[in-house]
Amino acid sequence: MTDVAEPVLAATTLPDRRIDFSVRLRSSAEYLVIPLIALGASAVLFALFLLALGKSPIEFFQLIVRGGFGTPFSIQNTLQRSSPLILTALAALKTLKEKERKPKKSLEMVALCEEEDSRFHCNFWGTRGMLGLISESEMDELRDEQGVSIGAAVLKITRAWAVNCVPVASPSFGTTV
Repeated sequence: MTDVAEPVLAATTLPDRRIDFSVRLRSSAEYLVIPLIALGASAVLFALFLLALGKSPIEFFQLIVRGGFGTPFSIQNTLQRSSPLILTALAALKTLKEKERKPKKSLEMVALCEEEDSRFHCNFWGTRGMLGLISESEMDELRDEQGVSIGAAVLKITRAWAVNCVPVASPSFGTTV
């Protein structure tokens, strides 16, 4: 007795090469689509946060684009400073994953603020803050061009972010934020 479905299966079966390509295409698209969705969702959430603060999300994103990519110098500067660090971190993490080595401690890729001279004319602020190496005197001594101290700026941002949070003792400054 012959199976009725057999000719249908033979006619609709794609060659292995096409199936393999479509599977690879879908799994590769996953690596692009998921981060793009996450990036879009985070942009929307941050825009809502800015709106709650009474700020314009459009103006904020325009400033980011202009600051990082607005002139040939800013494009060069952005790529020159960020690419080597990002690629080195990604290469290290990729190598660990490929060799299926599990580190003894968890590893994370971190982006830090104020690492180069910028608004407050200080270097390695983010790194020093994470290590607890910022003195209390620096909080008032470091000022931007408008005379705002870095301590006042940190408190302003912290208060804006901590509206619904429990106060946490800061190991760097020994105060409650």
